[in-house]
Amino acid sequence: MRNLSLLAVSLFTSATLYSQKYSPTKLTHRDSIELSNVWSKYKHALAVNDINSLHKLSLHIIDCDLFQSLDKIPQQNPNISIDTFLHQFYSRFPDLKLWRVVKTKKYHMTVEPAMYSDQTNVKFKRNKSLMLYYIWYVVFEPNEIAKGHEGQSEAFQFIKTNGKFKLYGLTSIP
Repeated sequence: MRNLSLLAVSLFTSATLYSQKYSPTKLTHRDSIELSNVWSKYKHALAVNDINSLHKLSLHIIDCDLFQSLDKIPQQNPNISIDTFLHQFYSRFPDLKLWRVVKTKKYHMTVEPAMYSDQTNVKFKRNKSLMLYYIWYVVFEPNEIAKGHEGQSEAFQFIKTNGKFKLYGLTSIP
């Protein structure tokens, strides 16, 4: 039993030490300005329900694990067409706390290489890593839902393709 406990502690310690070595890629000044401008346009299109602009600012296939959790029957594949995404998005988005937060709070931008080996909703060269740009919002502060709850952040993900930022998907972390 003692050996099992020591093994568990050493595994958790090594995982913790490894995770502290991760450092996100720095967002360039130019990308920061461009992404801010695209996000401003996207947010405005969301507010006025401008489907045409949302289509232009999005990929044809969206990676949407955030809205998958709202379905009564979860899908195996989070990649959905932009039309399906917008249909599901507009039926639910105005009621979500995320929209209230988007309208009232500031966001935080980050960029990091895609960690998955297979991105089914976008084509990219294997020798060049795919960079995901995030617009993060803190939706629930720690302890807001319940005592001990760690909080939740949600992000709109963008990629840069052909020199332009396009919505790639939505994600969340506890």
